[in-house]
Amino acid sequence: MKRATVFVIILVSLLLAQTAGADVPQTMSFQGVLRDSSGNHVPDGTYEVVFKIYPGDVFPFPSWSETQTVSTDGGIFNVHLGEINPLSLTFETPMWLGIAVEGE
Repeated sequence: MKRATVFVIILVSLLLAQTAGADVPQTMSFQGVLRDSSGNHVPDGTYEVVFKIYPGDVFPFPSWSETQTVSTDGGIFNVHLGEINPLSLTFETPMWLGIAVEGE
C-alpha cells in the first residue's frame, strides 16, 4: 500500500511540474461590437482595426500594438490579440486597451 501511495505522489508531482513549466499563451481572445456614430451596428464586412495596450490611462505610448482585419456579423467581431504580434506582457498591473477602427 505504501508503494502505491509513493508512486501516486511521484506521478502527481511530475504532472504538476510539467504543467508549471508550460509556456504562457501569447494570445488573448477578444470580442467586440462595432457601431456607427448613431449607435447602430456597422454593416457586415471587413474592417481594419488597430489594437493597442497601454500601461495606464494617461500613458501616450502603448506597450503593445497590432493591426488586424476583422470580419463583422451584426457588428460583432472576434479576434485573438497577439496573433500577429505575440503578447509578451506580464499583466501584473491593470492595462488599458485602445481600439481604432479604419483609422478613427
